[in-house]
Order: sequence, then C-alpha cells, then structure tokens
Amino acid sequence: FSGNPLSPVRGNTVEIGLKAGLLDNRLNIQLTAYRMKQKNLADQSSEEARAAALAAGGCPPGPNPLNIAGIGRVCAIAGKGFVSKGIDFSLSGQITPKLNLSASYSYLYSKREETGLQECPGFRGNGGVGSGAIGGSAGFPCPEHTIKLFGTYQATDDLTLGGGVAWKSATKSSFVTSPGGP
Repeated sequence: FSGNPLSPVRGNTVEIGLKAGLLDNRLNIQLTAYRMKQKNLADQSSEEARAAALAAGGCPPGPNPLNIAGIGRVCAIAGKGFVSKGIDFSLSGQITPKLNLSASYSYLYSKREETGLQECPGFRGNGGVGSGAIGGSAGFPCPEHTIKLFGTYQATDDLTLGGGVAWKSATKSSFVTSPGGP
C-alpha cells in the first residue's frame, strides 16, 4: 500500500504422468497428477489486505479507471499464495480409418491460502492478470470437474468434419467488500 511494486511471484510444481500407446498406437492414454504452489500473488481481498488498506488510509492516489470501491486505485499486498492440485486423464484414438475420437477428464482443486476460498490463480474477470476478479474484489473458482469429447470424421479425401462438447462443473463466487466500499 506504499505504492511500491510487489515481490515477484514464486512457485513450484510437481507433476507425474504416464503415457501409453495401445493397439498399434491407434489408442493413446495419458494420466497426469500435479501439485502447484505459488506465493507473492497480489492479494486485494483477504482480511490482512483490507486491514493494511485501512491502516494506510486507503490506496495511494493513482490511476484507477474503474474507481474500485472509491479508494482511488487498486492496491494489494504480497499474498501467501495458492495451492492447486489435480489430475488429467485422456483417451484418444482412431476408431475406424475415417473416425477419430478423444475424451478427457480433469479434476482441479485450487485454494487461496489467505482466505481459504477455492478460486483460480492468475485470472481476473476484468481482463487483467492477477488473482480474484473484477477489481480484485471477487474470487472466481475454477470448475473442479471438466469433461471433453471431440471427434473427427474424414468424409472425403478433401473434407474432414469435426466437432465436440465440453462440460464443466458448477462454480460459486465469493465476493469480498473492499475497504471504503459497500
């Protein structure tokens, strides 16, 4: 809240996976599990960040085209970070000489350590990069479950048709008011 830049984002990722090609490589299987931890992400919505803003009398003057919460500028403290973990599983293959199909399932659990809220790191609803959403005052969680099915069919030598569907589990948002806001 002093107007100085935050420390760089730091993190580490551990990933393990398996890949296999079966039936003369006409069927491919992939399984991956991962855990990622990031720290120093901008925190604008935790109790600690709100207390820092109140103690500083709000954010220092500066550009804030959205005038978020009437505090003159979006400001943040270096956050404790996010922990994300999940699995990805996919099958793809040539069902017939003209038909290819692929199916995948992903599970993701991502939690902000400051608030305990499940949300996506690195996403801002207002188009910027960071964490949280519009003005940093709302957290948008990633869907925990995602399923995708896609396929292609070679109708002729010059024409291939393709299509697919994707389903994502429901998400919830947690809105936190900013200092000086409603």
